[in-house]
Amino acid sequence: MRRMGGCMAGAMLQQRAASSTVQLVREVRQRTGAGIMDCKKALESNDMDVEAAVQALASEARVAVGRLGRSTSEGCLGVAQRGPTAVLCELQSETDFVAKMEDFRRLASAAAEAALEAGAAVPAEGTASELAAADVLKSAVSDGSSTVEEALSKMIFSTKETVSLKRALAVRAPAGGAVGVYLHGVGKQAAVVALDSKGADAAALEQLAKDLAVHVVASSPKVLAKEDLVAGEHKADDALLEQDYIMASAGGSVAEALQKAGASVRSFVHAVQGSER
Repeated sequence: MRRMGGCMAGAMLQQRAASSTVQLVREVRQRTGAGIMDCKKALESNDMDVEAAVQALASEARVAVGRLGRSTSEGCLGVAQRGPTAVLCELQSETDFVAKMEDFRRLASAAAEAALEAGAAVPAEGTASELAAADVLKSAVSDGSSTVEEALSKMIFSTKETVSLKRALAVRAPAGGAVGVYLHGVGKQAAVVALDSKGADAAALEQLAKDLAVHVVASSPKVLAKEDLVAGEHKADDALLEQDYIMASAGGSVAEALQKAGASVRSFVHAVQGSER
């Protein structure tokens, strides 16, 4: 009886251990998208430490894809906004097929949202600034299940393509101002506009910022004012304030629309996927 009891106890311990291993494998798989055997191997190689296994698989994915040396000329943009601050991120992929995938486009916006929530970098009021890639990558995605870096690694596993963060930037409106964002189509273009206010109605100012972001994507200004134009590099209509405002029902320039609203543009960004803009 003692021997039988010992065997039963041993079997129960083995069963619990197996169940625990299955749970750990499931967690690593959910966070990385790697195959079951790859997850199990990573756990066994890292003393069943989930975090270490996830990092090991992420590193393996980047190294494996990186060895192929394939071009990442495709991709998409993602934007996120909260209050006076907006973040724009661009993800890179090898093919247009992956760039247009809903999961990929959702990840671009999730990366922007993660950086915004984490406060990766808050620019000075009325300015735009680049965000450090390392800060964005370590930011947690909204559901808390992984970081941006882990989500990218999972995308690499699922698509078998080189996927990476190309750039990220933040724009912040001044106190009393507003920021507007616009993401065009499948994320090939995006714009962020920060406005300053001279007592304008808050709701009207926010709508104007959004409308101007649409205008920026449609009209592609290169500089803010005519004083910023460079001879031989810009055309007269490259200045945002001098352009005909496409959202005005009665016509007029962007400068006239701003004057009427009691507002001014402090900064704007027009991002085009695959370019330095």
